[in-house]
Amino acid sequence: MSRYVLQREIPPAEVGIDERACDAPIHGNWIGASGFGQATILVSYVKTGSHTPTNVTFNIETSPDGGATAYTLQAGAVSAGVATLSDLQYLKATGGGSKAFVVDLPINYESFRIKSLAVGSGVLADVVSVTVRLGAI
Repeated sequence: MSRYVLQREIPPAEVGIDERACDAPIHGNWIGASGFGQATILVSYVKTGSHTPTNVTFNIETSPDGGATAYTLQAGAVSAGVATLSDLQYLKATGGGSKAFVVDLPINYESFRIKSLAVGSGVLADVVSVTVRLGAI
Protein backbone atom coordinates (compact mmCIF):
# COMPACT_ATOMS: atom_id res chain seq x y z
CA MET A 1 0.00 0.00 0.00
CA SER A 2 1.37 3.39 -1.00
CA ARG A 3 2.01 6.06 1.60
CA TYR A 4 1.52 8.73 -1.09
CA VAL A 5 -1.91 10.36 -0.93
CA LEU A 6 -3.11 12.51 -3.84
CA GLN A 7 -4.72 15.56 -2.34
CA ARG A 8 -5.04 17.96 -5.25
CA GLU A 9 -4.76 17.75 -9.02
CA ILE A 10 -4.06 21.01 -10.82
CA PRO A 11 -5.21 20.93 -14.45
CA PRO A 12 -3.15 22.40 -17.31
CA ALA A 13 -5.32 25.53 -17.54
CA GLU A 14 -4.57 26.37 -13.89
CA VAL A 15 -0.88 25.46 -14.27
CA GLY A 16 -0.83 27.91 -17.19
CA ILE A 17 0.62 25.46 -19.69
CA ASP A 18 -2.40 24.11 -21.53
CA GLU A 19 -1.78 23.14 -25.16
CA ARG A 20 0.62 26.05 -25.51
CA ALA A 21 2.68 26.57 -28.66
CA CYS A 22 6.30 25.42 -28.39
CA ASP A 23 8.08 28.06 -30.43
CA ALA A 24 9.19 30.15 -27.41
CA PRO A 25 9.88 29.51 -23.68
CA ILE A 26 6.74 29.23 -21.54
CA HIS A 27 6.39 30.30 -17.90
CA GLY A 28 3.60 28.67 -15.89
CA ASN A 29 1.43 30.19 -13.19
CA TRP A 30 2.36 30.09 -9.52
CA ILE A 31 0.95 27.01 -7.78
CA GLY A 32 0.16 27.19 -4.07
CA ALA A 33 1.83 24.21 -2.41
CA SER A 34 1.73 25.02 1.30
CA GLY A 35 0.95 21.92 3.35
CA PHE A 36 1.95 19.45 0.62
CA GLY A 37 5.11 17.35 0.62
CA GLN A 38 5.21 15.92 -2.91
CA ALA A 39 4.63 17.27 -6.42
CA THR A 40 4.23 15.14 -9.52
CA ILE A 41 4.62 17.06 -12.76
CA LEU A 42 3.10 15.38 -15.83
CA VAL A 43 4.34 16.82 -19.13
CA SER A 44 2.76 16.04 -22.49
CA TYR A 45 4.46 17.27 -25.67
CA VAL A 46 2.78 16.66 -29.03
CA LYS A 47 4.83 17.07 -32.21
CA THR A 48 3.10 18.10 -35.42
CA GLY A 49 4.59 18.17 -38.88
CA SER A 50 7.83 16.76 -40.26
CA HIS A 51 10.42 18.71 -38.24
CA THR A 52 12.70 17.00 -35.69
CA PRO A 53 12.33 18.38 -32.13
CA THR A 54 15.31 17.78 -29.84
CA ASN A 55 14.73 18.28 -26.09
CA VAL A 56 11.97 19.39 -23.75
CA THR A 57 13.56 21.53 -21.02
CA PHE A 58 12.34 23.52 -18.02
CA ASN A 59 13.34 24.94 -14.65
CA ILE A 60 11.37 25.17 -11.43
CA GLU A 61 11.10 28.36 -9.40
CA THR A 62 9.96 28.50 -5.79
CA SER A 63 8.64 31.40 -3.78
CA PRO A 64 7.85 32.10 -0.12
CA ASP A 65 5.37 34.83 -1.04
CA GLY A 66 3.29 33.70 -4.03
CA GLY A 67 5.77 34.80 -6.67
CA ALA A 68 6.81 38.28 -5.52
CA THR A 69 10.24 36.80 -4.71
CA ALA A 70 11.39 33.88 -6.86
CA TYR A 71 14.23 31.39 -6.42
CA THR A 72 15.32 28.93 -9.10
CA LEU A 73 16.12 25.41 -7.86
CA GLN A 74 19.87 24.76 -7.95
CA ALA A 75 22.09 21.79 -8.73
CA GLY A 76 25.60 21.49 -7.36
CA ALA A 77 28.80 20.06 -8.81
CA VAL A 78 31.95 19.58 -6.77
CA SER A 79 35.45 19.94 -8.18
CA ALA A 80 38.63 20.22 -6.09
CA GLY A 81 36.50 20.72 -2.97
CA VAL A 82 34.55 23.65 -4.44
CA ALA A 83 30.78 23.30 -4.84
CA THR A 84 29.51 25.25 -7.83
CA LEU A 85 25.79 25.93 -8.12
CA SER A 86 23.88 26.34 -11.36
CA ASP A 87 20.20 26.58 -12.23
CA LEU A 88 18.71 23.07 -12.18
CA GLN A 89 17.32 22.32 -15.62
CA TYR A 90 15.16 19.30 -16.37
CA LEU A 91 15.85 17.93 -19.88
CA LYS A 92 14.01 15.15 -21.69
CA ALA A 93 15.24 14.08 -25.13
CA THR A 94 12.32 13.75 -27.54
CA GLY A 95 13.94 11.31 -29.94
CA GLY A 96 12.37 13.43 -32.67
CA GLY A 97 8.77 12.76 -31.68
CA SER A 98 5.99 13.36 -29.16
CA LYS A 99 6.77 12.62 -25.50
CA ALA A 100 4.91 12.23 -22.23
CA PHE A 101 6.88 12.03 -18.99
CA VAL A 102 6.64 12.57 -15.24
CA VAL A 103 8.90 14.35 -12.75
CA ASP A 104 8.42 13.71 -9.02
CA LEU A 105 9.91 16.03 -6.45
CA PRO A 106 9.61 16.64 -2.75
CA ILE A 107 8.37 20.13 -1.96
CA ASN A 108 8.41 22.38 1.06
CA TYR A 109 7.59 25.65 -0.69
CA GLU A 110 4.79 28.14 -0.27
CA SER A 111 4.45 28.11 -4.06
CA PHE A 112 6.29 27.05 -7.21
CA ARG A 113 6.01 27.27 -10.98
CA ILE A 114 7.38 25.75 -14.16
CA LYS A 115 9.75 28.28 -15.72
CA SER A 116 11.21 28.49 -19.22
CA LEU A 117 9.62 25.33 -20.61
CA ALA A 118 10.91 25.03 -24.16
CA VAL A 119 11.24 22.51 -26.96
CA GLY A 120 14.42 22.62 -29.01
CA SER A 121 13.46 22.91 -32.68
CA GLY A 122 9.79 23.07 -31.68
CA VAL A 123 7.40 24.97 -33.93
CA LEU A 124 4.25 27.03 -33.42
CA ALA A 125 1.95 24.10 -34.28
CA ASP A 126 3.52 21.82 -31.60
CA VAL A 127 1.78 21.90 -28.22
CA VAL A 128 2.72 21.15 -24.64
CA SER A 129 0.49 20.66 -21.57
CA VAL A 130 1.43 20.24 -17.91
CA THR A 131 -0.67 18.80 -15.09
CA VAL A 132 0.53 18.93 -11.46
CA ARG A 133 -0.53 16.56 -8.72
CA LEU A 134 0.13 17.58 -5.13
CA GLY A 135 0.12 15.14 -2.28
CA ALA A 136 1.48 14.22 1.10
CA ILE A 137 3.87 11.45 1.99
